[in-house]
Amino acid sequence: MRTKLIITTFLVFSIHGILFDPYFGYNRLHDTIYKNMTVEMYMAMSRACYEKKGNLLMMLAIGKSETDFENTMKNGFDSGVWQINIKQAEQMGVPLTYFLNIRNCAYKAVSIYNSALKKSKGDLELTLAYYNAGENANITNYKKSGKWNKYVPVIMKNYYRSKEIISSKVIVK
Repeated sequence: MRTKLIITTFLVFSIHGILFDPYFGYNRLHDTIYKNMTVEMYMAMSRACYEKKGNLLMMLAIGKSETDFENTMKNGFDSGVWQINIKQAEQMGVPLTYFLNIRNCAYKAVSIYNSALKKSKGDLELTLAYYNAGENANITNYKKSGKWNKYVPVIMKNYYRSKEIISSKVIVK
């Protein structure tokens, strides 16, 4: 089982143009900007991104911003590391606590992100706005409310920092 997960994670990174040992990537990210991330979270999201053709580094940046990798429920409407909301749980016919399972949350988060990416025609910042506000949200109102400035730039910063750390040949401490 462990061999399969390692190969899956390796394939995720090779798809994104980065070739290296997956645990090296986990260790680099964990030791620098994602200190609360567990191996279980990393592997669940790696597998979800591989199977659903997601962007692993972006999904990790979202996890950092949403909950700092705390597997929790917020305000009774959002659940799990990637904060899947109650509407999405109802659409699937599952209780909100279903997303406290790391694997379930990771797979749903990648699906939501990919759907938002498609709707935004590849614009990463717009994708994040749709991910946070919902696919049917009025983005003009979202920007005016100030939520854009609290959410999108923070995730983009973590995303670009992750890419820099992963592609760096220098050991980052």
